[in-house]
Amino acid sequence: MTAMIPAATTYNLGFTFEHELWDLRVNGYNVADENYFRAGGGNAGIMSSMPGERWEFTAKRSFD
Repeated sequence: MTAMIPAATTYNLGFTFEHELWDLRVNGYNVADENYFRAGGGNAGIMSSMPGERWEFTAKRSFD
């Protein structure tokens, strides 16, 4: 038995701001909130429903 997984297009965004000792980053994954599936597990026939949009914020300060 073969499962057909529909095609999907996802959009990711990233922004980085660096100023003196600071490094700020914002990353967005699947920002259009596309519902899609991904095959996995080799020959096990596993199909995963992937999560919606996800955002990350990172702030880093150097102490040089």
